[in-house]
Amino acid sequence: AERARAGNLARVGEKLARQNKLFVRDRLDLLLDEGTFVEDALLANALGEDLPADGVVTGTGEVDGRTV
Repeated sequence: AERARAGNLARVGEKLARQNKLFVRDRLDLLLDEGTFVEDALLANALGEDLPADGVVTGTGEVDGRTV
């Protein structure tokens, strides 16, 4: 699960930094109320060790106390 959450940090992280962008989970942390994000299907389509997740993040969280 941790590998899937991390993704390919080195390659993707450098690209995002050059573009002044954040990782998706960092954006979710900024958007959602603290500690409310519950991710589902983290390991969906995990086809092999070199591809631990399918690149899509889904789940629920709260914004101002409302579930989204």
